[in-house]
Amino acid sequence: MLVVAIALAVVAFVVTLVALGYDPIDRQFRLLYPFRDEETRAFRLPDNPILVILSIGFVAMVATIAISVVDILQTRHATADAKRQWQRMRSLVSDPDVVVIAEFPEAMLRQQTAGEPEATRLLEERLALVKETPIPPDQCGGLLIARGTGAVSILGDILAAHGGLDPDDFSMVIGFLHAGKDVSQSARSGLDLFDMSMATNAEKADVRLSFVTESRTFRLSLVASGDSLATDPETITATADLPGTTAVLEPLTETNAYERGFVSRIVLRDRRSGATYGIVLDTIAPAAADSGWPQHSLVGVLGPSAPACMPAA
Repeated sequence: MLVVAIALAVVAFVVTLVALGYDPIDRQFRLLYPFRDEETRAFRLPDNPILVILSIGFVAMVATIAISVVDILQTRHATADAKRQWQRMRSLVSDPDVVVIAEFPEAMLRQQTAGEPEATRLLEERLALVKETPIPPDQCGGLLIARGTGAVSILGDILAAHGGLDPDDFSMVIGFLHAGKDVSQSARSGLDLFDMSMATNAEKADVRLSFVTESRTFRLSLVASGDSLATDPETITATADLPGTTAVLEPLTETNAYERGFVSRIVLRDRRSGATYGIVLDTIAPAAADSGWPQHSLVGVLGPSAPACMPAA
């Protein structure tokens, strides 16, 4: 309707312009001739008051058309911006899961427990249980052995002579820096310099221990919510902003599973969109001693992730 109104206003504008510019005596068009003195060509008010009123209406009409055009442009811009913001809201990283996947190959565990009768007994008991249990059709997920924090204790008992293992060894604080952000002059303490940061408490995680027969590997998966999530709305507005960011991981224990090489992948899973983004641990390295990051920190790059075996949401 607004477009129709503007079209009618333009027609009225043309008619008014013709009415103010047509000289019926000379039968020719002269722009605004009633307002010009024929001899001096100076501006003057016409003697006919109708022409004055018509001129005021003409100016008001021009202003109305200009305001309408500006309003249409602003409305279109606001509509397009609202659509962009809605798309961002739909994919906003607001409630992510942090999935930590650790793998313990049978060959590695046998090597670790060599010469340790109790650890060897515990390992053989678990392997015997796997052998006696029918393997489910899902070869990816493998055979579910245990669920809950007690699943970590199974491996912790086997590795008791090598530092053990408990849920806290998977807890961490992790921050993300947008690609190209210069933090060389910033103090490497606190979380304020990160574009996004969060913590994970493995004590509250959904923990599952499975055995994958194809690779003869115990797989431990922990799904924890990203606690204390903080994002910079200028740089991290949606999951699409995450790939390519630098991830700085700070484990919370000295016996953490990350530095010991047990963790193979860390995945961020956006509950809203289902998108996943991951860090493969063989591409993440200890921070250099002179980097300024806290001791035991690990630095890597977050990339698109589609792991073959992911715990159900």
